[in-house]
Amino acid sequence: MNIFHTLAAVLLTALVSQFAVAHGGAFAFSGSNTPVLDGTGNCIYHGIGGHDGYVEGCSKVADADGDGVMDKDDQCPNTPKGADVDAKGCPLDDDRDGVPNYLDQCPNTAAGAKVDDKGCYIVLKESKEVQLRVNFASNSAKVPATDYEVIKQVADFMKLYPLTSVVVEGHTDDRGSDAYNKSLSQRRANSVAAILSTEYGIDPSRISAVGYGEERPLVANDSRENMAKNRRVVAVVTATVETIAK
Repeated sequence: MNIFHTLAAVLLTALVSQFAVAHGGAFAFSGSNTPVLDGTGNCIYHGIGGHDGYVEGCSKVADADGDGVMDKDDQCPNTPKGADVDAKGCPLDDDRDGVPNYLDQCPNTAAGAKVDDKGCYIVLKESKEVQLRVNFASNSAKVPATDYEVIKQVADFMKLYPLTSVVVEGHTDDRGSDAYNKSLSQRRANSVAAILSTEYGIDPSRISAVGYGEERPLVANDSRENMAKNRRVVAVVTATVETIAK
């Protein structure tokens, strides 16, 4: 056989091999790991057009898992039927999260993120909160200028976590009638609520204000100092924050 015949045979073998891989079949190989040829010089092939026999003494076809990569080259045997594989016969993992495409229910996860066995993010939850406390002069509902920054911190928190809401609670000491203290505590709560909405842009639908009068003292009303502590508006805003585990 001259060099042209040899080249032609090599090219034919390569073309037939490509065709076989593309259609999920495989060739028979001899013990010396060369393709087995039939009487016309063509490779004996398994799996296309009914030509699925092989000659005696030759290895049976060798793509046991049908992934298009012959067993002699397959570094990942027994891949599931239909799974996309690379040239080594191993399942593709496009987002490189360690979960092959055929199992990945959350493709395109970010590089380096921790995922579960379905290829989806592992999400951590934690609670965050901000507290508000404003004290008032006796018989007054005017917010001290020094406390605007405290109210702004609450507004900033609510802007950062837009699903949060706040209940602003007003309180008094025990001087005066119950009815008057209830009204005064409501005015105090309303004053803080108004600053949250008008000064710092929080939607009023996210703010509630309630006055408790003297019903819920922080400390006993037995001194001027303690009474000053009870003349207050308080609130706590809590948010549940979800973060992706790294």
